[in-house]
Amino acid sequence: GAADAVGAASTVGSTRWFGLNPHPSVFVLGARDGGGDALGEILLSQPRVCGGPLRFFDDDNRFAGGLTPVTTRYVRRAGKGPGGKRQGAAGAVCSTLVDTSAYLHTRWAPARIASALATRRPVPKFVVVLSDPVDRAVRHWRSINAALLRAPGGPRGLGGGERAQMAAYTNGTTLTRKVRSEANDIGECFRSRASKAAGGGATGGLEVDTWQACTTRACNWIECILGAGLYAPQMRHWLRHFGADRFVLLEEEQLRSQPEWVA
Repeated sequence: GAADAVGAASTVGSTRWFGLNPHPSVFVLGARDGGGDALGEILLSQPRVCGGPLRFFDDDNRFAGGLTPVTTRYVRRAGKGPGGKRQGAAGAVCSTLVDTSAYLHTRWAPARIASALATRRPVPKFVVVLSDPVDRAVRHWRSINAALLRAPGGPRGLGGGERAQMAAYTNGTTLTRKVRSEANDIGECFRSRASKAAGGGATGGLEVDTWQACTTRACNWIECILGAGLYAPQMRHWLRHFGADRFVLLEEEQLRSQPEWVA
């Protein structure tokens, strides 16, 4: 029975799960509010390229349901002409699917992408755009509050659970107070874990596990405006699953000062 279960699990990446559409092969990982949106627009303006924020590999329900429902929407959008009519069969226009979801800080996305796409061709490649952590934190805080003001369930609106989570996170406070409280909580956690590592003979440093544990404890992980600006452990997390040759690392300033080179 166990052997049969393993065999069945290995067939999750079947046609039914992947569908007939292109699978995402290029990922603009963020950092969140770090300037990657502009680069995503550049990529998606190219011929035979489609996509957007699939939000697939960090969502349990979508991931369990397979790629087909998520990718079909973007392939159809790419296949529409100026008048809104479909042009040919699904996938005929879109040959490269780009996922612009800000997965960089997420805990499960690297392992899920590595597992699901391990045998697919072309192999996944990743673009990471980083900005000044202070600028990124301010934009992140503003984007959370702007999302809370939008109508629930509308265009770009939040679902009930996500809205409740963000409302609990902001909790009527200000950016200054949030930064101060997170800096204190995360810093205390870092110092505590570094002290334990030193006492046990291990080397200190901001490793992946420390970053995950401390941001989770201080600010529920997902919406941590300071923790998401600590880039090194986030990159180390992804490098556990993929070789460095799969990544292009850019700075937001390069998008403005050297757009042709970036393109």
